[in-house]
Amino acid sequence: MEAYLGYAYAAAGRTGDARAVLKELDGHRRDQYVSWFGIALIHDALGERAPAVAALQRACEDHAVEFGMVSQYPAFKTIASDPAYEAVMRKVALPR
Repeated sequence: MEAYLGYAYAAAGRTGDARAVLKELDGHRRDQYVSWFGIALIHDALGERAPAVAALQRACEDHAVEFGMVSQYPAFKTIASDPAYEAVMRKVALPR
């Protein structure tokens, strides 16, 4: 859930708070599973194309459960036209 708070911060223009959440999530990764899908959403909302695509690709590799409910999450805007985004969505067989 923390990742979605980070997304909300980024979408609201609170970039410092969003980056603080990214840092916290990185720290949590040592002790628990942290979904790359949420990380991708934060980077996308921050307008950071390369990290967003990399995180989404990692989410795909990890078989993130969020792909099964993708319509329930905010739409990716920064990377929506990126060929790598399109490739991930084709791989998981979801509409783009």
